[in-house]
Amino acid sequence: MKTRNFLSLILLSVVALTFTACQKDEVPPPSQVQNMKDLQVSPDFKWETARDIELNFSSSMPSASTLAKITVYDGNPADNGQIIASGAVGNGLNFTTLLKIPTRIAEIYAEYKDANGMVQLVNIPISGNKVNYTFTAALKYGNLKSSLVVEPDCSTDCDQTISGSGSYTINGGKTFCITDNFNGSISFESWDGGGTLKICGTASIPQLIVSGGNCKVIVTGSGSLTSTTLILENGGILEAYSNTLVNVGTLNLNTNNAKVMSYSNNFNINSNFAPNGLVENSGTMNVSGNYTNNGNGLINIGTLNIANNLESNKNINNSGKIEVDGNITFNSGEVVTNTCQIITHGNLTINGSTFTNNNAYIKVDHNFTLNSTSNLVLQDQSLLSIGQNFTANKGNTIGEGTLNSIKVAGNSVFNSNTTVSGAIEFADYDGTVTTSHTVFVNGATLVSWENITNYIPIGPCNPEGIGNPPITDTDGDGVPDEMDEYPTDPTRSFNTYYPNENTWGSLAFEDLWPSTGDYDFNDLVTYYHFTIVTNAQNKVVDIISKFHVKAIGAGFQNGFGFQIDGLTPNMVASVTGTHLENNYITLASNGLEANQEKAVVIAWDNAENVIHRVGGSMFNTVHNEQTGTADTVVVTLQLAQAQEVSVVGTPPFNPFLIRQMDRGHEIHLVDHFPTSLMYNTLLGTYEDASNSGEGKYFRTANNLPWGIDIPYSFDWMLEKEDILNGYNYFDDWAQSSGTEYTDWYLPNPGYRNEDVLY
Repeated sequence: MKTRNFLSLILLSVVALTFTACQKDEVPPPSQVQNMKDLQVSPDFKWETARDIELNFSSSMPSASTLAKITVYDGNPADNGQIIASGAVGNGLNFTTLLKIPTRIAEIYAEYKDANGMVQLVNIPISGNKVNYTFTAALKYGNLKSSLVVEPDCSTDCDQTISGSGSYTINGGKTFCITDNFNGSISFESWDGGGTLKICGTASIPQLIVSGGNCKVIVTGSGSLTSTTLILENGGILEAYSNTLVNVGTLNLNTNNAKVMSYSNNFNINSNFAPNGLVENSGTMNVSGNYTNNGNGLINIGTLNIANNLESNKNINNSGKIEVDGNITFNSGEVVTNTCQIITHGNLTINGSTFTNNNAYIKVDHNFTLNSTSNLVLQDQSLLSIGQNFTANKGNTIGEGTLNSIKVAGNSVFNSNTTVSGAIEFADYDGTVTTSHTVFVNGATLVSWENITNYIPIGPCNPEGIGNPPITDTDGDGVPDEMDEYPTDPTRSFNTYYPNENTWGSLAFEDLWPSTGDYDFNDLVTYYHFTIVTNAQNKVVDIISKFHVKAIGAGFQNGFGFQIDGLTPNMVASVTGTHLENNYITLASNGLEANQEKAVVIAWDNAENVIHRVGGSMFNTVHNEQTGTADTVVVTLQLAQAQEVSVVGTPPFNPFLIRQMDRGHEIHLVDHFPTSLMYNTLLGTYEDASNSGEGKYFRTANNLPWGIDIPYSFDWMLEKEDILNGYNYFDDWAQSSGTEYTDWYLPNPGYRNEDVLY
């Protein structure tokens, strides 16, 4: 019984009326089309559940001695996304390929991996039929506004809107919004509840004092703030959001409960900056003078550029980039934690603080000095690179976790029993240090630059790296063994899959063409899986196809094959694995079917030869009959010469059924042209409306098909059940020309009627 019958529609109406509050989150009711022949289908619809896209990946990464690997996924690999393609980039080589993806997929994920240890994973929306993406050595810091942060605007929560050049007092806990241009004066009355100044326009306020526990200035993404003097104190807060421009002549945080929180990518302080409160920077902050870190310290997730010196008297937590044109001094008793990148173009001096680096990069253009009871801690492949001299007067240099490196271009001096301990390779330029005591203990080692053994890859935070990766390329094809699917075969490197690495697709046919049948699409149901093998230049070498018959709801003995429209027979070296036992297929010497203009593979000439029945006239299409099994037919096609993917095309290519072992009686998918051995006199007869002049094949006058291709392990219909009975949104998909319910075949709630599926 069709699920979309009268009773079902009544029940759906009752549910809709009873639960209108949550209706928008429910699956809409199916349409009322009762059978396939009632569908209204556009003549331009090709009944495709997948589409071809062109991919072009390139790289501007620092070059390695071998090629890098690109792996493409149909979803986030951390959330069970599956591999659909792989190939190589590097040395002037782009990974350019043609790929078929299900139309339900709106984005793909691509991973870059090279011999330098660089790994990047990006997600790429699919908005057309072409994807161009260049992998660059992008750092992990930047404007890292959390997705949980809501960007404020001035469309709500405004008690008063101000503009022009007047004077306003923020009071009563109210929110005053600047939505246009403003160049007047603003004051806060903290004793009257304070309030919020929200800037969505352009504000130029010469002096702004934000004083009080309920006093706040918010610069939204559409706003900008220019001020000669901006003072935050007694709990006053400044928040600046992405895409804002903030220009401040002098910014003072006078008390330790004052706070700046910035996601702005253009936050400028045009003088010395010595905050006594807390600074949280997740965007790009530029300080034109000295930065003296006091008060509640600094949390940097983005980029902090300092034109002069950085002196820190309070804690710093850096997971972004801090770059200082002058010197850096970390003073006594404070903790500095670096998990990304700190650069100084002058000197770095540690006076009694603990400077901990985890998988981090520290670049000192001039001299590095360790004083007092300081601790320099390097963890898990951290690199300290020093352009001139390293001097340890007091304190400890400690390595933890995976081997770390210190690289010194000048002299290295160790005084007062200072040591280097643990997981550190200390690379002095000539391999010597000045000392009167034992320096390297607990596994730490001293080497010259030419004898460096440690390898730290270039990464999102480390643009320099150290050492050379241990690369093994057994077959010499330029692809390291760890990235090579075929590490001992120089002619093969990568695999591309359809539908993906671990999913079967499905082909479902009606076999009465040129007459129509019952549209249960179970006369032949075969699962398929394709592996396209490519070489290091991303050209196709082999096509490995697997087929597994799942159902035969017909009395005919049908053959099955596929044509690769882009290949001629001379482009194929060999075909193996076919099942031909009934002596009506003639093969050429290379295993293709003979006398064909295109490359045609006949997987089997009679499905009975690849299945194992257990009784009954039907095979796996009637309940209460035992389920039969089938052999998996694996057909391998090897090309005579490697070809571009654009020449070969995409799976499942041009599949077809051979009806009742009558070789010329082929049944193809909609608008797939027949082989050279087809009885063309059958075209346009009975209910077939093929028109070769218009490129129209195997469709009825109202544009119905005889076969469908589904990029999923399709659950087929019971015998004589119209496919519309089992799949509630098949008709919505078809009548919308494939734009609606592109996932109609998935086992989603409300999508299927299990009672009529096998």
